[in-house]
Amino acid sequence: MNWIVLAIVVLVAVRMYFRIRKQFGVQPLRPRKHVRRAIFLGIAGYAIAHIFVRSGEAAMWMGGGALGGVVLGVVGVTLARIEPARDGQEARYTPNPWIGAVLSALLIGRVAWRLGKLAFGGSAAAAAMAMPTGDPAAQMRMVDVLQRSPGTLLLLGLLLGYNLCFQVGLAVQHARLSRAPTPS
Repeated sequence: MNWIVLAIVVLVAVRMYFRIRKQFGVQPLRPRKHVRRAIFLGIAGYAIAHIFVRSGEAAMWMGGGALGGVVLGVVGVTLARIEPARDGQEARYTPNPWIGAVLSALLIGRVAWRLGKLAFGGSAAAAAMAMPTGDPAAQMRMVDVLQRSPGTLLLLGLLLGYNLCFQVGLAVQHARLSRAPTPS
């Protein structure tokens, strides 16, 4: 059982590393990929909201986070440096490192907090995780644990709203860039 928890922690750490790495440095501007990501994030956001939001309070936390994420996404697209394609290279963008750093720190802090609570026990999440996965009652307890965690729902909404808005904004910026006349 301990190796399963270790494998999950390693998987989460690797995913977080690649996610954080995308917040910094020059990235290729690929509109199709940004549209696919936006569609995936919209579907994932709907699924997460449908599964975990069972009360008005939970909806308020996740919706408030999503609204804040959309505002932050608009600011992020505005502050991103977008470079048009030159000399056979594709267009590129550089996201604002401060927004990326703050979102990454929030994500790392929240995951560390939740993993710490699971590791040191004494929480309802630890009891829910100890139950067999096929048990519907255990799954409902896990949903209840996430519903009672407004910080997690707020952060989920914030990250989903930001990334969805940022991906759509990059696709829109690329469309504007491709329509603009090239200087000769």
